[in-house]
Amino acid sequence: MTPLQKALIDALDYINPSINYDDWFQIGTALKNEGLDFEVWNNWSSKAQEDYTSEKNCYSHWKSFNDPTPNAQKIFYLAKRNGYIVPADLKEEVYGKSSQYNKSFNADVTERYYLQKKDQKKTILSKEQIEQNRRQLEQWENNLDSITEVQDYLFYRGITLTTAHKYHLGAGSNGMDYTLVIPNDNGSYTERYLKPLQNGQRYRKTGNGIFNASVLNDGDIRTPIFITEGQIDALSILEHGYKAMATCSTTSIDLFVDEIKKLLKQGKEIAPLILCFDNDQSGRKATEKTIAALKNEEIEIAVFKFSKKYNDINEYFLTNESSFLEEIKKIYDKYYIFTREEEIENYNSKETNINALYDLFLESKNNIDPISTGFKKLDEVLEGGLYGELYTVGGASGEGKTAFSLQMMDNIAQSGKDVLIISLEMSRLELVARSLSRLTYDISTSVKHTFNEAYAKTEVGISNLRRYKNYSKEEIEVIEETKDKYKEYAKRIHVIEGIGNITIEKITSVIERHIDLTGNIPVVLIDYLQLIAPEDARLSDKQIIDKTMLELKRITRDYNVPIVLISSVNRESYKGKKDASISMASFKESGSIEFTSSIVIALEVEKEDTEKKTRDIKLSVLKNRKGRRAKFRYKYHYPYGKFDEIGFYTENQKYNNAVTL
Repeated sequence: MTPLQKALIDALDYINPSINYDDWFQIGTALKNEGLDFEVWNNWSSKAQEDYTSEKNCYSHWKSFNDPTPNAQKIFYLAKRNGYIVPADLKEEVYGKSSQYNKSFNADVTERYYLQKKDQKKTILSKEQIEQNRRQLEQWENNLDSITEVQDYLFYRGITLTTAHKYHLGAGSNGMDYTLVIPNDNGSYTERYLKPLQNGQRYRKTGNGIFNASVLNDGDIRTPIFITEGQIDALSILEHGYKAMATCSTTSIDLFVDEIKKLLKQGKEIAPLILCFDNDQSGRKATEKTIAALKNEEIEIAVFKFSKKYNDINEYFLTNESSFLEEIKKIYDKYYIFTREEEIENYNSKETNINALYDLFLESKNNIDPISTGFKKLDEVLEGGLYGELYTVGGASGEGKTAFSLQMMDNIAQSGKDVLIISLEMSRLELVARSLSRLTYDISTSVKHTFNEAYAKTEVGISNLRRYKNYSKEEIEVIEETKDKYKEYAKRIHVIEGIGNITIEKITSVIERHIDLTGNIPVVLIDYLQLIAPEDARLSDKQIIDKTMLELKRITRDYNVPIVLISSVNRESYKGKKDASISMASFKESGSIEFTSSIVIALEVEKEDTEKKTRDIKLSVLKNRKGRRAKFRYKYHYPYGKFDEIGFYTENQKYNNAVTL
């Protein structure tokens, strides 16, 4: 065992194995990269209680490690935070050989070189100032190897010394504390304070410049370039081998655009650009400004959208590295321009099922819990509930397809999941009133109220406030209890009303917006299919439905979003015919509905009891791509939009008083 390997084992004693998943994963990768055995990682991991640290998971991960980036620096950084000291004779091996220049740190070096102009967006440094800066930057770069405070800051931000030296980062001082110095391509630089000043200031610049702008003119026009706002964000992407540059602030967008236009005038071609500005108003404006400024140029521009819970790229990288790398690779692969030879190689290797075989067993992709519908027997047939697929619910008018679907959405919201309802017929207030009506039935027929259905209110009984003056004290109490119950999960239900034409493009955008603003994938309810507006009014009804179904299927695949789609049916195809029942042929334009939907569910009234105000409903799973088809019996209390699940359907079975299973 080498001295370095022994030191790594010692350092593990300073790191709590119950750390976040990404750090745990990287420590294992680093140990393997440094030539240590699986047992070292497994023995250390066994001291934790997390499920992912089990020996089975450890071994599964160990076999898959292939990222060469994590190394001893990562482990020593985490250990140093808890008091570990890297042996002096190993520092050169760990951090690289020291520079031949003098590395003594001059804490009194605080002189700055500025050239102020009226137009601050285009601050230009003179040749003399650039030369002065160059010498100072060289000194600061040399200081980096000997100032552990700045090294620790870099490790904290996920940047290794290898990357820091490659892009000539340095260590300076603001007279009170150390600073990280990042040079720009125009001779300017930025100093980031390790500790913000009392006024909150976090950095100081010598003028506006662009970090790593040379990638725009490196001759490689096939590899996408990630454009970030901050230099640390760009370094987070560069750390993993991708091309990136930073505008250094949203105020430098003009410099960035001017640099591109200058290269285009010189006859240069520009690689695809992927904009990754911060998740704030300035970042969004910078994105819009860049796209508008370059819209007439022959450049492919994409936008990397990531969850609003991350302020910027570096925060996303540090908080959820596995997701970050997966999303970065996905958009990179989409915009990378393949040569003919690469296309052939890609087709014969990556586009075969060998990669799908590996992906199938990746926990991060396929260890997904189904979302319960709230109906236990239906969940059994649906393999546990809803997945990221397209579910079509059909029925004639009055057979409860909207009430059933809305009850399902309320069940899902109550379980803690987000729901997005795209209502093309009913208003938000109508939907809320229907949910409250159902809840009044649930509460009034509970033991607490001795099963007194008289307290239950219809949708109109909830929404027409004039009726309240005639309600008894008990009735008002039920309504108030209902409101309190609904408040518990109403914040997880988002409604888009069908004001104007709602197209597939609009549906896609509202789903994207929900994911962007909340970071959560919702269950989507669309009510209903035949009211979705066509992108092209010249298409026939069949063509419109076909295209709509294909686009909805694409959304479920691209965003892993479960979509419950309500559809009307052709009542004449089965009503009034002997022994006839609803079937796939009953769905209007049924061809695309049948072939595109993963699950097709149909509701059909078998009997109505006007005295008890109930309908006996047969629910048929006509298509189930995941499993068997089945039929169920439900009792539908139609004044209140309430469904009770009775059980599986058998011929000649009588409906008893409904009991929710």
